[in-house]
Amino acid sequence: MTVEASVTMTGSKPAVWAAITNIANAAEIISGIEKIQVVEKPAKGLVGLRWRETRMLFGKPATVEKWITEAKENEYFMTRAEDGGFVFLTTNRISESGGGVTLTGTHETMPQGFVASLKALPMVFFKGVINKAILQDLNDIKAAVERAPWYAFDNGKSIGQKGSENGITIRDDEHGDGARITLERNGQTAPFLITCGIYGWMFHTRSFGKESEAQREFESMRLELTKIIGMIPLTSDPEVDSKSSNVTGSISEFVERFP
Repeated sequence: MTVEASVTMTGSKPAVWAAITNIANAAEIISGIEKIQVVEKPAKGLVGLRWRETRMLFGKPATVEKWITEAKENEYFMTRAEDGGFVFLTTNRISESGGGVTLTGTHETMPQGFVASLKALPMVFFKGVINKAILQDLNDIKAAVERAPWYAFDNGKSIGQKGSENGITIRDDEHGDGARITLERNGQTAPFLITCGIYGWMFHTRSFGKESEAQREFESMRLELTKIIGMIPLTSDPEVDSKSSNVTGSISEFVERFP
């Protein structure tokens, strides 16, 4: 039995990818998950990541162990779980659409053996329930992606660490659509430095003598970066060339305004 649902959201593929692959903190994003316990982490990438996921099922907590079997960054990942004679395969796939980014969840239930096949017969009556649960997960992810464009980079782990300008990082924010702005103290070339970039578009550095000025400019620059990010078209947009040209112009104005 296969059940599928989709939602379209405002954001970028990297932002959606970051949300759906944040497995360790999934219970904070998806309301249907009660608890996540990571069991095994791969040396790199996602394939091989294994965790125990607890959800409420008919009023009682039910835990199943899942692991990622296949993944392509910013595109999709597949998970597998086994329980009670069944194999459960789930695919989360990201695609661009004219109105934004679409996240599709597909859940496949496969009985293993004769007894499980008999148990599977009544499952067709629960197809609507499963579809509703998948859709709720997707809508929770949508809400998480759309409500918080800027957040602490790497969950704040970079604060207090040496930055790209050899200073101590005191602020470090990342935008869900692919941008980052960092403030360092006691850098190699100035008492305070701001570095910022829109992934795949631009990178810019500024120097300051006083922290108060740097903090004020940090806020102003972050606001203007948000506006530019909102202008970046999807690759599927029929006006992608002209809109990209407008983005380039706005970046030039940004650099002139914040030399």
